[in-house]
Amino acid sequence: MRTMNQETDNASKFFPAGITDRERACFETGIKLGAIFHSILRLPVMNKREILERIQVGLEGAFECQPFVKDVNIKISFPRTGKYLKTDQYDYTLINEQMVEVDLDLEYNDTKIHAKIKWVPEMEYPLMYIHDISETGGIS
Repeated sequence: MRTMNQETDNASKFFPAGITDRERACFETGIKLGAIFHSILRLPVMNKREILERIQVGLEGAFECQPFVKDVNIKISFPRTGKYLKTDQYDYTLINEQMVEVDLDLEYNDTKIHAKIKWVPEMEYPLMYIHDISETGGIS
């Protein structure tokens, strides 16, 4: 088990001494996915590419500031069935679970994780999951 030193990870002292880097990386990934997903839901949007791009870029920049995050890609799309079109000044829609896809790359010491948020139609659920996990060096 490798542990980040106190200068690198000030929060490590709050975790049990026996926690592995792999376990900590999985914990950090879950926190990030939950924060991203629940921050996006219910934002007001219009079906205009430039508005969706601004929201995506802003959210990506914000979540890339989180500890151990290496990259975040957020895609907000309107459902393929039935297009939303603004009909007047007071008309907009809200982002829902089916509109969000996220790719997240996180690194904690030698543990690298690629995680996703994706709507799974057969489950009717926005699944958050680890797509890939690897250790690049020492024992974790």
